[in-house]
Amino acid sequence: MFEKYTEKAKKVLFLARYEASQMGSKVIGSEHLLLGLIKEGDELVRDLFQRSNVNLELLRAELEARGPSGEKQAAPIEIPFSEETKKILSCAEEEAERLLHPYVSDEHLLLGLLRVEDSAAGRVLSEKGMRLYALREDTVAVWKQRALPKKVKETPFLNEFSRDLSDMAGRQVFDPTAASGGGPGRRGGRPRPGWPRRAPGCGAALGRGSGAASRRSPGP
Repeated sequence: MFEKYTEKAKKVLFLARYEASQMGSKVIGSEHLLLGLIKEGDELVRDLFQRSNVNLELLRAELEARGPSGEKQAAPIEIPFSEETKKILSCAEEEAERLLHPYVSDEHLLLGLLRVEDSAAGRVLSEKGMRLYALREDTVAVWKQRALPKKVKETPFLNEFSRDLSDMAGRQVFDPTAASGGGPGRRGGRPRPGWPRRAPGCGAALGRGSGAASRRSPGP
């Protein structure tokens, strides 16, 4: 049943079962699923809550304040899903298919919680101002934002240094293609007569005229 679920989504279900056991519940309800989703701490889900102006810490405290419904149970005990939770999981799978995702992850579980409006968690989220269609749009927007290539790290010093060299080359203050230290093509900072300023084809890359670049040195 959970083959398409990511490791994060499976962890949410595990945490939901733990919350149900700690509250002494005989079933895993929607509120336990929502608590598991919050405690799993997925960055994308946090971003979605932030876009909806929902404070996760306050929401978590509110859910935990509901108190245990019975005697605390041992965590390893098998606790079944409630009918509303089964419906939420089914809706989560449908939301994943709607977004053309071949897996079910945390954001789909959150969409499933909002789909079942009459569930305990659905009512809480609605009271916080969260709406299904807005959440769908935010989910797509976040995915598009994450798909964009990361901005190349700026190197202001190197960029400025490169601009200075290009400007000096343009004003013929120095020839970047000639050897330094008085080598071929240099004598006292001036081009040696009869020696080409640079190898053919290099002048265009530096913004020089093609004529200077194509001149050949006179024969011996």
